[in-house]
Amino acid sequence: MAGSCIGYTWGCIGYWRQCKNMTMAYAKSYPKILAHSLCTNMLLVPPKDLALDGSSDVSETIKSTDSKMTLEEWIVEGGIGRLSYAILAAQSCEEDIQEMHKSERQKIVDKYSGGKQ
Repeated sequence: MAGSCIGYTWGCIGYWRQCKNMTMAYAKSYPKILAHSLCTNMLLVPPKDLALDGSSDVSETIKSTDSKMTLEEWIVEGGIGRLSYAILAAQSCEEDIQEMHKSERQKIVDKYSGGKQ
């Protein structure tokens, strides 16, 4: 019985980490989509002064004169509650992001095949 409890707990922790990593990746790469999902699906409105440009380039952040907080930083600063809502929002927009990835992949394949379908 103890083994099953430990295994279940281990599985929950692993799933939590996976979802958190996905959420942080979406917040870094697709901040506008995730912010929209937070607003519409979770009714959690991020501050208007967040940097939602999707720039994940560290050199651009360092060169920037204004110190706007990124969506990723805002999620982390909000604690476990904000992170939980962000995870749910990321899961709700996951299908849209996967569709974007499929479209990008199809463009690459079309370039290799010479546009033949």
